[in-house]
Amino acid sequence: MMLLKAVLFPSLIVHTALAQCSGTSFANRTTWPNEQTSNVTKYLTQAEHLVTDPRLYQYFMEKCIVQQVYPHLFSQPPGYVKPFKAFDNLYFVGHTGVSSWAITTTEGIILIDTLNNPGEVDKVMLPMLTEMGLKGEDIKKIIVTHEHLDHYGGALYLQNKYNATVYGSAAFWDAIVALPANATPPAPRRGEVVSDTVGVTLGDTSITVIETPGHTLGTISLSFPVSDNGVPHIAGLMGGTGTPAQKELREMKVQSGFQFAEFALERGIDALVSNHQAADHAVQNADILEHRATDEPNPFVIGVQNFVNYLKINAVCSQVIAARQGMDLDVDRNHTVALRERRDFVGLAFGTNGAEHECTH
Repeated sequence: MMLLKAVLFPSLIVHTALAQCSGTSFANRTTWPNEQTSNVTKYLTQAEHLVTDPRLYQYFMEKCIVQQVYPHLFSQPPGYVKPFKAFDNLYFVGHTGVSSWAITTTEGIILIDTLNNPGEVDKVMLPMLTEMGLKGEDIKKIIVTHEHLDHYGGALYLQNKYNATVYGSAAFWDAIVALPANATPPAPRRGEVVSDTVGVTLGDTSITVIETPGHTLGTISLSFPVSDNGVPHIAGLMGGTGTPAQKELREMKVQSGFQFAEFALERGIDALVSNHQAADHAVQNADILEHRATDEPNPFVIGVQNFVNYLKINAVCSQVIAARQGMDLDVDRNHTVALRERRDFVGLAFGTNGAEHECTH
């Protein structure tokens, strides 16, 4: 873990010693020798001012402060989560470490992300589908949000078992085909390419894809229809909320967040889901849904403006961590668009172990 932090935060001091108090170990807070204090104040204040609803406060605290200053308080160890129905047509089939979502349509299932490896698909995802009255053989299409193994790890297994078609961005597939033949987990076979203009449709359901590079170069975000007891909503999923280590990717991530926010406002996205439960509080929402009183709202439905502000908070928090490290970011849209055409800075981002994540996913 300390080696990982050294890779992620070369400009900071991470105390390796643990303070001792009455025989109990205490982890120290992270300190920042090159901090741009005025910029930290500027961006932290901007993010806090976006918390216009109490439901956003925890996201602000976790992303801008806890993950950055007290990372030991923010962890996502793999653990069992009871599968649940978030909406009439959307089911959680992941675990505490990483999420996977099954969207039911009139012609089968669209799966979003595939967990870490074939074993998790076989022992976690497929039994969860069965528990929810669904069938693995109904998985027809798979969307992978980005090129980190905790999202594509089970894709090849599902291709082989059910002949499912895998969809990803062009940059995602560039990264995947570059992996060695003996990669662990095995990489999926090249499938279909999605983009801002090419989404995924199955039966009565169409998913809109928004290219949001930054977390990785190939990250995509999604918008799709859901309903809650027959009431229609539009769900949005940011494909990569964690801040990468590299300056250029950080610049793209910030701009992608703001651009997705513009899209969300125009489209009317009012329901928040994520590919990690820490980013949408899925496990907490599951408990609320299990004990939901009649006529109480669905906790995943946060409203359009809250969803927009959620995305902006995430983007600004990436500016906060950069300022803590003394890193200047150029988030001008023209600059970040030009960065997409480059490949000289993406080696670390295409790693298979997620090591460039900021603190978590």
